[in-house]
Amino acid sequence: MSWGYLFCVETSDHLEAAEFVTGLYKELGFDAVDASPLSASWPLEHPRPAYPIFPVTKEQLFTYLATARRAA
Repeated sequence: MSWGYLFCVETSDHLEAAEFVTGLYKELGFDAVDASPLSASWPLEHPRPAYPIFPVTKEQLFTYLATARRAA
């Protein structure tokens, strides 16, 4: 199965760091997804809702991030 492109996720509380990592990903041939701020990155941790255990599209990842809810 081909997804057409690859992307990496970055999160940061520092704009300069996020821009640096985004540029690095692009130099390496990846598309970057900014999931900042760092405090909002918990859905990307294993085994949270947006942790990719299978290939997902960028749009699916945004959906997972938007709909993730912390357990009470």
